[in-house]
Amino acid sequence: AEVYSFLKSEGNIVYEIKTDKWINFAYSPHSSSAERFKTKDLIFFITQLSTYLKAGISLSDSCKILVKQFKQKNYQRILKSIVYDLSVGLSFSEAMLKQEKAFPSILINMVKTAEMTGELPEVLDDMEEYFTEIESTRKAMVTAMIYPVIIFIIAIGVGTFIMLYVVPKFVDIYNTMDNSELPWITKFVLWLSDFLQNYIIFIGVGVIVLILLFM
Repeated sequence: AEVYSFLKSEGNIVYEIKTDKWINFAYSPHSSSAERFKTKDLIFFITQLSTYLKAGISLSDSCKILVKQFKQKNYQRILKSIVYDLSVGLSFSEAMLKQEKAFPSILINMVKTAEMTGELPEVLDDMEEYFTEIESTRKAMVTAMIYPVIIFIIAIGVGTFIMLYVVPKFVDIYNTMDNSELPWITKFVLWLSDFLQNYIIFIGVGVIVLILLFM
């Protein structure tokens, strides 16, 4: 019944509706996309939606326009699902809630409140300002972290170079001395240099794997 209503609302003439196990598997509730809107994409979505609603375009038609504006397949699928849910009688907040983690809970709750007051465009404008401020703060934090991260990477690089190429040149000198006369810090530096020479490839691969896992 829902599929029939949706297809009729899209202007189609329905002759037959059938499904199979693969469609049920691909579009079951457990297979729905858990893709979350990135903040910049969420701001674009909210801004455009508010603009369309102020222009007198219906909510469903506004979402259809946004489907065409987004190039990402996951976003398109989420918005198409919202269009479908709206066509079968769900509210906008209910349709958003069904998309798992696609939308922040604060946005869904504010939309739900706006549906009660009839001020959806105004609430969307407030949400656009809110998420824009969040994005600006995030960018400022990233910018502030770039310099110390670069300094840290350079320091690690210089230290590794010294351990691999500079310290070994002094090994022969220290070998002529009595090992007991060497300070513990010198012994540690010599050990660390030897360790890095023997295992630098494995350490490099391990760092790359950790970075990939973190990302």
